[in-house]
Amino acid sequence: MDLDLFFSDTFKTHYRKSFFIILPLTGFRIFSSFMTNRNSSFYVRFDTTISLLIFILFFSWLFYIRHLEQVYRDEQTIQRQEEENRSLQGMVDKLGHLYDEVRGFRHDFAGIVASMEPAIANQDMAEVSTIYQDVFLKTNEKLRKADYTAFNLHNIHDIAIRNTLAKAMIVADNQGIHFSLETVGVVEELALPMLEAIRILSILTTNALEAASEAENPQIRVALLAGDRSVRFIIENTRKKEELNPSILSQKGYSTKGNHSGLGLATLEDMVFHYDLNLDTQLGETTFRQDLELPFKDEKRGGEE
Repeated sequence: MDLDLFFSDTFKTHYRKSFFIILPLTGFRIFSSFMTNRNSSFYVRFDTTISLLIFILFFSWLFYIRHLEQVYRDEQTIQRQEEENRSLQGMVDKLGHLYDEVRGFRHDFAGIVASMEPAIANQDMAEVSTIYQDVFLKTNEKLRKADYTAFNLHNIHDIAIRNTLAKAMIVADNQGIHFSLETVGVVEELALPMLEAIRILSILTTNALEAASEAENPQIRVALLAGDRSVRFIIENTRKKEELNPSILSQKGYSTKGNHSGLGLATLEDMVFHYDLNLDTQLGETTFRQDLELPFKDEKRGGEE
């Protein structure tokens, strides 16, 4: 039984009701034990009955509380799944909107080219200049402002990286943090065990999200630079302007939140050392950047050699 959960506000009414039942029975038990000293057969039977009743009620209560805990955890799991589904649906809707924009541009581009044909045929440079200024430049500006970051997930074949980044994008969008992703090359499957890769990347993205949420201009930029044998995972986030000592950031227990309960960067350092990875950390005045090199699986190396 989870005592922290049991004594939380969620279970407060349940353990209060339990005490109202158990305490009177315990009082009867003490009373019957006292009365059995008189060698009365009635009190002996009464004491035995009360003891048996308390025993049965205690285990019934224990099973009941365990059942309530399981129901509570199931409800929490369902709520998290529903929230994740809503977030994923939001990302799907966003991708659908971006796809419609791309399709619309493809249709418009054909019309733009067609409109320029007469001007080019007549060598009317004034008309060409007008079309360039009014159409091409405005269209280019619109495309530059559009966020096509999520499309880059297609270039990531490793499940741990793709899912961790997709989750980070959803959280960033919900918190109003601008999240950009750039991929160079195709990111193949990593050599690290999936669970360990998820732990490492989750620490990087979670810390970035927490720090960026406190920044004046919340932004997170991720770049994946794929090579022949490894990929560089570069993540940079904005942060609030404050003095930080780089040498203590990865110490166990250190936290920028002030409660000194942080374990993320210390755990990251341990895992980087364990798997012999290369990690470079740069601390700017209002930015925090980490560059981690992750090796691909041997199958990819063998196929290329």
